[in-house]
Amino acid sequence: MIRLAKPQGYVILSPSRQQVANQAAAECLPLIFEPKSRFYTSPVLVLDFQSLYPSQIIAHNLCYSTCLGRISRSIEKRFGTTVLQVRREMLRQLEDHLFISPNAVMFTRKETRAGVLPRMLQEVLTTRVMVKNAMKQVGESDKTLYRMLDYRQLALKLLANVTYGYTSASFSGRMPCVDIADTIVQSGRETLERAIRIVEAEWNAEGTRWMILYD
Repeated sequence: MIRLAKPQGYVILSPSRQQVANQAAAECLPLIFEPKSRFYTSPVLVLDFQSLYPSQIIAHNLCYSTCLGRISRSIEKRFGTTVLQVRREMLRQLEDHLFISPNAVMFTRKETRAGVLPRMLQEVLTTRVMVKNAMKQVGESDKTLYRMLDYRQLALKLLANVTYGYTSASFSGRMPCVDIADTIVQSGRETLERAIRIVEAEWNAEGTRWMILYD
C-alpha cells in the first residue's frame, strides 16, 4: 500500500495507542449463518462469493484516500483515529459523485479519485488469476512448480482477504479506521441480504435451507 500511495503524494498515518483507543467503537456486524446439519436427499445449491470484502472495496472505491467521513451536521468530524475537515462547498460539488454507504459514510467514486486500497486489491486479485492460469498450463507435468504456484495463489488470496482486517485491527494494526471497516462489513452484509431476497423471490426458495459461502 505504501508503494502505491507514495507516488500519489499520500502520507501514511501512524496513530498513537491513545488515538486508537479514543476512536469510536465498531457498529456493524457481519451476516453469519450457522449451517443446519442434516442429511439432504434433494440437491443443495451453494452460492460462493469470490473475495466478498475485497470486491466491496473495489466496487465502491473504499479507501482512506476517498473517504469523506460520516454524514453529519458538524463541519469538523471524527474520522477513525483522527479528525477530517471537509468544506461544504466541496461536498456540494461532489454531490452526484459520491457513494453513501449503508452506515452513512461518504466516499468519492473512482471517476473523481481512485483509491489506493482498490487499486492494490485489483492488482493482487489479477495476479492471482494469472497464477491460477499458469497452474492450469503446468498441470501434472511439473508437480514441484505446480505446488509452488499453488502456494503463491493461496498467499495472494490471504493477502486480499486480510485487507479488511487491516482497517479494523485496533489492537495490533498500524492504521485502523472504524468508518472504513464498518462500511466494508455493512456493504458485504447488504450484498448477502440482497442475494437472499433474489433467491427467495426468483427461485421460490422460501422455506428451504440454502447457504451463501464467502471467503
